[in-house]
Amino acid sequence: MRKLFEARLLLSTQELEPWEAAIKDIVADKDFDAQLATDQATYYKYRLREAQKAGNPDLLMPAPPENAAAPVADVNLDTTLVDRWAAERGVKPKGIATHRAVARWFYERVGKIPVAEISRAHVIAFKDKLLEEEQSPQNINMKLSRLRTLLGWAADNDLATSNAAQGVGIKGAAAAPRKRLPFDLADLQAIFSSPVYAEGARPKSGKGEAAYWLPLLALFTGARMEEIGQLRPSDIQKLTYPDADGEEHSAWFLRITTLADEGEQANQLKNEESERLVPVHPELERLGFIAYADAMRKAGHARIFPLLTPGAYDRLTAKWGEWFGPYLRNVCKITDRRKVFHSFRHTFKHYAGHVGMIEGVQREIMGHSP
Repeated sequence: MRKLFEARLLLSTQELEPWEAAIKDIVADKDFDAQLATDQATYYKYRLREAQKAGNPDLLMPAPPENAAAPVADVNLDTTLVDRWAAERGVKPKGIATHRAVARWFYERVGKIPVAEISRAHVIAFKDKLLEEEQSPQNINMKLSRLRTLLGWAADNDLATSNAAQGVGIKGAAAAPRKRLPFDLADLQAIFSSPVYAEGARPKSGKGEAAYWLPLLALFTGARMEEIGQLRPSDIQKLTYPDADGEEHSAWFLRITTLADEGEQANQLKNEESERLVPVHPELERLGFIAYADAMRKAGHARIFPLLTPGAYDRLTAKWGEWFGPYLRNVCKITDRRKVFHSFRHTFKHYAGHVGMIEGVQREIMGHSP
């Protein structure tokens, strides 16, 4: 094959097929001998695709030589492959963790199979297992998408003959995302008459006063969980503002920002529009929130919920959220899985509309783009 390959590339461009001329241009400025094995494999794959498209087996070249790249049998999905893919693509730690988790899920359900041996049947079996476990179509498609990314990279780097996950997924109405719902009045009564509020309970996993204040702040501000969890005493501010007639008033606000106090780590926000001032509802002040925040300041705490500590990807509320979900289901008895902590945000928007708050003001308070 080497001689045939060399001979074809020595012909003039006019004598070559269009795809052969493209290959000649690619290798024209390279050392031919140093690049030959790689270019031969590339050339063969290109001819194979052309043959398949044209339905003409005569376009096929002989098989690549023995020294051409071949799938590696001992590369595993959850270790070697993820490491190499992440190193080449510059993937951040969160992306590495999520893709490694999908690889682990895959192996737990279909067995430890080297990347070179993973077939479409294995991927379909993985999808079927996830369906049997009643995972949502959205979660299944997300897992399959990440698996497809890894196997696609493997195919592109001669660690597999093809992307076995290509085209496998859940389509149609079943794949439509589940819409988050606001809490209704019965839900709110169940939450705010639960032991944390009615009995003063402070479960260890609820991180002290965070168990009490995070739901209340979310309900009365529409803020996201992490935006609330990372508040500092300096973020609770009393500010003056003019009304429509130019008269000065003062009120308490939450400063939701990425700005860091000296020597502190910057906050994380979803986007630029998330930086904002949010008015503190009088009911929060009546319940003692301003006094609580001031007590945390006087105690020298860097944040108003000092028991929240960074978890995965430095998110302060990651572990707290793991506590709140079961508390909502098992203690408050709210079992509709479309209702989660983020439902407080939807609830704020729902009631803001009921009292006639104009859309632009809603979006400003909630940190949505204009």
